[in-house]
Amino acid sequence: METFLTFLGGVGTVTGSKTLLEYDDARVLIDCGLFQGPREIRSRNWEPFPIDPESITAVVPEPGERVVIGR
Repeated sequence: METFLTFLGGVGTVTGSKTLLEYDDARVLIDCGLFQGPREIRSRNWEPFPIDPESITAVVPEPGERVVIGR
């Protein structure tokens, strides 16, 4: 079984965290946060989602607050 971990958000800022865990046929999104802060960071919330949402098997928020589950 190969396992892949891909960082999709929260790079260069403390908000917008999204990490994709892939194993077997599962695609688990860990966190799905809003970008917060100055306008140039917040504008990332309207960019296309980095992966096809239909392909996600489950979403695991950690911890359960707007920063990680707002998007």
